[in-house]
Amino acid sequence: MELVPRLRARLADLLARDPLLARLLPLDDYLGSAKFNRAQLLTRVASENGVNAETAFEAALGIEILHLATLAHDDVLDDSDLRRRQDSLRRRAGDRVAILFGDVLFALAMEQIQRTQSRECTRLFIDCVKTTCRGETLQDLYLTRSPGDDLGLESVLDVARGKTGALFAFCTEAPFWMDVEVPHEVRRAMGGIGLESGLAYQIADDVLDIMGESGNLGKPACNDLIKNCLTAPLFLLMGELRMSFEELRSAYLSRTQE
Repeated sequence: MELVPRLRARLADLLARDPLLARLLPLDDYLGSAKFNRAQLLTRVASENGVNAETAFEAALGIEILHLATLAHDDVLDDSDLRRRQDSLRRRAGDRVAILFGDVLFALAMEQIQRTQSRECTRLFIDCVKTTCRGETLQDLYLTRSPGDDLGLESVLDVARGKTGALFAFCTEAPFWMDVEVPHEVRRAMGGIGLESGLAYQIADDVLDIMGESGNLGKPACNDLIKNCLTAPLFLLMGELRMSFEELRSAYLSRTQE
């Protein structure tokens, strides 16, 4: 079976093991539109470096469960009713349930990653979870509640590396902790490649948030500006227009309300 259908089937099976939650929170349509980009990256790196395919698959499944958990929490933080062109989990069940179910998924991801039977891979995964949660926390405290004009671009990028880059870094480094012997410097370098790839992915997503439309994005457009969240593209736009973040946000909101 090809990777994406197999991932979708295994995820559906794992979620169905709790019949009560599966009945109250059916996610079949949600999984049906998932691209599984992170899993595909991890398994591709593993395949090209002689890593056992089944071990890589178990790790790929773990990272996708983790990603699903972060989306459940993100939609609450962003007050988003739309995800993958469908009602978000918070829209379906409310904020409280979305947060709690996200916690269930975090725990399920931790359980899943142990199926790799690699202590070092599990350790790396725990670091990934911690870094991702740290990035989300800093975004809320540092860039959303008080996005002051004294922030530098590198500070904004550091948050993006944490909230998105960490998952990609796991995908490019984890295969080298499974059943291959390589110098530690190679592992660190591969993790760095994933970190910067994840940063690029996040920046592209932030650009689409500004330039795209909700119908094409599958989620609300310009949500960062509306929700008072500073991103790298918005930071650069501030400099180009010589406006403060508040001026930029006020100008956008004024235009949308005309």
